Amino acid sequence: MKKSFSILLALLLFSIHSKAKIQFKEGDRIILYGNSFIERMQQNGFFEATLQLANPGKNIELRSLAWTGDELGYRLRPERYVNHLKNLLDLWPADYVILGFGLYESFSGSSGIKKFKEDLNGYLNEMERRHREAKIIILSPIATENLKHPHFPDSKKRNKEIKAYADAMSSIATLRKLHFIDLFEFTKTQYDIHKNSLTDNSIHLNSNGHELVANKISRSILGDQICDELNNDRIRSVAKAASRKSKHVSNVVRPVNTVLYFGVRGRANEYNNEIPRYHELIKKSDSLIHAMVMDNNIEFDPLPLSLEPLVNREPAKLPSPDEMLRSFNVAEGYKVNLFASEEQFPELCNPEQIAFDALGRLWVVTMPSFPGTIPGDLPQDKIIILEDTNRDGQADKSTIFADNLTVPDGLAFHKDGVIISHQPKLVFMKDTDGDGRADYKKEILRGIDVTDAHHGGMIAMSPLGHVMFCDGVFHRSQLETPYGITRGIDATTYRLDLRKGTVEREYQTLTPNPWKITWDRWGNLFQMYGDGFVQDSNAIPWTPFGVYHPFKRAVSIAYGKGSAACVISSPNFPEEYQQGMATAVLLRKCFVSLSKHKAEGAYFKADDRLDILSSPNPIFRPVDIAFGLDGGMYVSDFCTRIIGHAQNSMRDPRWDPFTGRIWRIVHSEKPTIKKWPNIEGANPQQLLNLLKHPQNIVRDHARRKLRNIEGIVNELDQWLNNESSEESILEGLRILHDKGEVRESHLNNLLISKDHKIRAAAIALIRFQESDLKDPVSLLKKMASDQHPRVRTEVIHTISHIQKKDQGYASILGQIDVSDNQELKTVLNDAGYGTASGQGPEVPILNRPEDSKLINWIFSHDDNQEQFFSFGK
Repeated sequence: MKKSFSILLALLLFSIHSKAKIQFKEGDRIILYGNSFIERMQQNGFFEATLQLANPGKNIELRSLAWTGDELGYRLRPERYVNHLKNLLDLWPADYVILGFGLYESFSGSSGIKKFKEDLNGYLNEMERRHREAKIIILSPIATENLKHPHFPDSKKRNKEIKAYADAMSSIATLRKLHFIDLFEFTKTQYDIHKNSLTDNSIHLNSNGHELVANKISRSILGDQICDELNNDRIRSVAKAASRKSKHVSNVVRPVNTVLYFGVRGRANEYNNEIPRYHELIKKSDSLIHAMVMDNNIEFDPLPLSLEPLVNREPAKLPSPDEMLRSFNVAEGYKVNLFASEEQFPELCNPEQIAFDALGRLWVVTMPSFPGTIPGDLPQDKIIILEDTNRDGQADKSTIFADNLTVPDGLAFHKDGVIISHQPKLVFMKDTDGDGRADYKKEILRGIDVTDAHHGGMIAMSPLGHVMFCDGVFHRSQLETPYGITRGIDATTYRLDLRKGTVEREYQTLTPNPWKITWDRWGNLFQMYGDGFVQDSNAIPWTPFGVYHPFKRAVSIAYGKGSAACVISSPNFPEEYQQGMATAVLLRKCFVSLSKHKAEGAYFKADDRLDILSSPNPIFRPVDIAFGLDGGMYVSDFCTRIIGHAQNSMRDPRWDPFTGRIWRIVHSEKPTIKKWPNIEGANPQQLLNLLKHPQNIVRDHARRKLRNIEGIVNELDQWLNNESSEESILEGLRILHDKGEVRESHLNNLLISKDHKIRAAAIALIRFQESDLKDPVSLLKKMASDQHPRVRTEVIHTISHIQKKDQGYASILGQIDVSDNQELKTVLNDAGYGTASGQGPEVPILNRPEDSKLINWIFSHDDNQEQFFSFGK
């Protein structure tokens, strides 16, 4: 395959002719603007490597200011970004400017061309003002590749739209006498020539596609003769160095924690101390690239570049795990033990999200860099796997699955690997050779904002196989999909449908900083927010972009600031708490609680709170909770003296990046599970039967395995026809949905269940299957008069989402009786904003209610008494 690709590439190089040639001078700098096409091209490195090798000794510099999801007339940026941009432009005067836009603008179709031309001319005017002496090169968008995907937009229709925009760009370039490179016709032809695909998802080029396009651009700029003399193997070697540099450029253009460097919480000393270090890394990268260009004997060194430490940290003397264990207050009937700590496993530092796999191993996201890696330091964040091989309740083995990460904040199991939230991307990783380390990585999505590192939340896999991820306050995300751009501003939770490739905003709220997402057995979604509020998210209707739910809407639990929430599902814990909620508070009074959690009315409400674990020592920071296959509750303890980087310097010496503990809590009067189901080795029939298992974690992994079995539909149908349990039928319908199958007779039976929880869960399925149902309107009209307010809440929630496709659904909202329930009235009112966006291209500063703003903080240092601080007083 590699040989045939090289032959095709050689034929391509021979066939491309370009009249235009640019003679670069020593020290010339090229600035690139655009969407993620430019970002990805630079991270591939082939284009820059070609330009550098074609101009040895000239020390050319390339700097990308591209931003995922940018359009000419719609570009979201963090607040106060303009000051940082001005500093970058002062450092990077341009001799050439390359622009790469048009693809996402083309989703506006023929009606948007007039505005597109206006936006392009306006943007070019700005470029000529900003870079007065620079020559401008315009790249057309690439064509959409036909991958024969059952859900992606029709490629013929899309390419007709893209061509119209590419032609408009060509005309404007001609009128303004600018260099124009047509990548649309080129890529459209290449898709037909090549047997293997050149994109990952029809719009984003893979490595082969990038090489072809880089050659096209290079030949259009340099001419054929120069490019013919270059060695492709050497280009690929230099491209690795260019790729590494591009990451440093991206980091300074869009640094993690911009809110602290120059945003609304900006601190000049941190900006002045750390931003120059990014530029040092870029300078070192350029020097290595230029050296490789001049000397073919110099090979690429993959070791990360580093600088002299800015901060020298030494481990503080903190209470040991044994001392902490003695400090705990444990509820009667429960006991706690240390599962793992930094003493046994030095790599266990500042654990964040935790999750159990189907083998009973605990996966841990660690973030000792928090709130972010110092520029020039080697990244220390990791994903580790802890194993209790003899099942005695204590880990005895640790494996580093992935390292050299920067601000990872979550993981979710998918297929035979995991999806990692590695800001600003979601990346799929897996181990293919059985050594426990990730050796396969594939980007799934990029564009998640990094304005505030701890506001990215944690990710989760829904019962339908959708990835849920979040933005927090200050964030502005732009997410590119085959369907166009999905944008989010401030606290927003998203749903990524891996099967279709869609990303939609699930809800937007003025309650800041969404964190852990969890589901109960019936699919009710709950999310913990940083202020310590557990939100009943199925009572939060969809609203148009820029329309936010009020602060503290649909909150069922509010015990104190935290990030952890997990539905209780354990044979070891008391029956009365099953499908209740476990939460934790990580500030001031730090504790872990159990609560019963039910929806007798429109909303879920918690009661019978039981604090099962607490400590007077402030280094106890319970940030996440997970229930294991053994039935135990596992608590991720971030273990640090300070926790808020809004109130403390990012490099405060009281951050403790060398410690981390995982605690295990069990009920002392009930046994734990020593022998749990063999999920990974189960056959399809065994997996289907595991859908009836009482533990949520078992059913979660059984669904994951079943979703990825080819030909499971017939066997699943037979299983469903023999099932009488409504919970099991619900699980089966979820698997069928992932396979693109609907079973309306089973769905109708669930809609008439005597259990309101089942009826509500069935309505939730209508949201995702309405286009395949015979008469979804009639189904929803019938359920709109259900006797239980929670069922009517689900009807409102479902209609709020599907009215985007057909606003006729909104008429059903007027038929829902809310007279008997004030909470239901609130839900209905929240669904009444229609479908028109409430947000334009210009981003206002978020106005939040006064009672949601941080007004005080408490901390202690070196065992001194806690000090109370008030802000603005």
